[in-house]
Amino acid sequence: MGTGVKLFWDAASEEYADRQWKHGNIARFDYRQTKKALLRHLVPAKKERILEIGCGSGTWTQIIAPRCKELVAVDLSERMLGEARRSVARKNVRFLCCDFMKARLHGKFDKVFSVRAIEYV
Repeated sequence: MGTGVKLFWDAASEEYADRQWKHGNIARFDYRQTKKALLRHLVPAKKERILEIGCGSGTWTQIIAPRCKELVAVDLSERMLGEARRSVARKNVRFLCCDFMKARLHGKFDKVFSVRAIEYV
């Protein structure tokens, strides 16, 4: 993934969660609808190992982590991961800073999900 994309998300890291999911009626509606769809289709279970591609500031990580055995959250931006680490303090979550397309992930995952990141891959 290009350096420009990484630099953009590094710079946006502190304001992303608020602006994307909380700032205004449209953002809050989008958050509620995305959360419903994610839980309805992913159906995380306590025995599962789940991979999140493009975890950003941890908005969805904090919702899925309590519902699974292990969650591996990958993001290109170290600053986004810093925000995610601050908002998701769980022992079953491992954060990896890397380009997902070049990631060396070990083991199998029961499920994989991504919210608003695949379009950058």
